[in-house]
Amino acid sequence: MFEQKEYDGQDFAGLKEPEQQVEELKFHDCRFDGGDFSESVFKNCSFEKCRFTGARLGACRFEHCSIVNCTFQYAGLFAAVFEECKLTGTVFVGANTASIQIIGGDWSYTDLREMDFYKMELENINFRGADLNRAKLEKCRIKNCDFEGAMISGASFRQSDLRDSNLGATDILGADFRGARIDVQQAIDMARALGAKFEP
Repeated sequence: MFEQKEYDGQDFAGLKEPEQQVEELKFHDCRFDGGDFSESVFKNCSFEKCRFTGARLGACRFEHCSIVNCTFQYAGLFAAVFEECKLTGTVFVGANTASIQIIGGDWSYTDLREMDFYKMELENINFRGADLNRAKLEKCRIKNCDFEGAMISGASFRQSDLRDSNLGATDILGADFRGARIDVQQAIDMARALGAKFEP
């Protein structure tokens, strides 16, 4: 499917190549809009400023990939897997992310507005500075994740287990934590965010 090791500014829009194995390729400023790569596996690939708008990526696996400043708006990502990937600055607004798996990785400064994480296992993930406004993180197990500086207005963490994750310097106003399990440090961070003061 791809004969070169690096592609810059290439237009792959509408390309239909499902069930492919793609390894160690680099893509910069490329378009994959409306393409079909369902059930493909991408290993150790680099995508920078690439567009996957409306692409079909159901059941795809991205393993140890760098996917930086890309857009997956309105893409079909049902049951996709992102394993130890770097997705800094990437946009997922409007994407179908039902049943996706996120295994570790750097999701800092991603745009995840209104994304549905319902009942997901989220562990060792960097969400620093991410836009999680109105996201649904209900009944999740969230362990060793970093939400410092993330935007979570209107987000719901109802009945999730957040213990051992970092909520420091996160504006929690407007987020729903009803029924969530938190640890002592998180309780202190939340109280400080709401204006409480503590003496040493």
